[in-house]
Amino acid sequence: MDQISKSFNDKILIVYASPAAWKMGELIDLKVNKKIIDTSNFKRASVLQGHERNTYIESGTYSIACSEPVRFENLNLLAELEELENNEINERDDNQQFVVRFANRVSSIVREDQNYSDSFIKLIEDYSSFYQYELLYSFLTVSVFKQLTGTQWIVKL
Repeated sequence: MDQISKSFNDKILIVYASPAAWKMGELIDLKVNKKIIDTSNFKRASVLQGHERNTYIESGTYSIACSEPVRFENLNLLAELEELENNEINERDDNQQFVVRFANRVSSIVREDQNYSDSFIKLIEDYSSFYQYELLYSFLTVSVFKQLTGTQWIVKL
C-alpha cells in the first residue's frame, strides 16, 4: 500500500479503516443507520508501515501501532476526501489514461510483493483473454488486487 501511495502522491488517499464495533449485529446496525464512517478509525497506510498491529479503544480518538508502540491521532476521513477533491492537478490525465496507468502500477507493485505475487499472477491469468481491451483489463486488475487485499477503492475521475 505504501508503494502505491508514494507512486501517486496527492492524487490518491490510502487508508486502513477499522469499524469500532464489538459484534456483527452492531456493525450491521452502523451500516444500516449510515454511521459506519463516524464510528470507524482511519489511519494513513504510510504511517502504519512496518507495524504488525494497530489497536484502539474507541472510534475517532487515537490508536497505538505496535511492533514499537507509536500513538497516532485519528484521521478525519471526510475532511481528507474533501481535501483530495479540492486538489487541482494541472496535468490531469483523462480518466481512461489514469485508470490504465494506475492499474499498471498496482500490477507492477503486487507482482514484486512476496506475499501477493503468486496469487495475483494466478488470478489475473484467468483474464488474459481480455488483455487487448485495455480499460476493461485495467478494471479487472484492480478487482483482483481488491480480492487479494480486501482494499476498497474511492476514485475521483
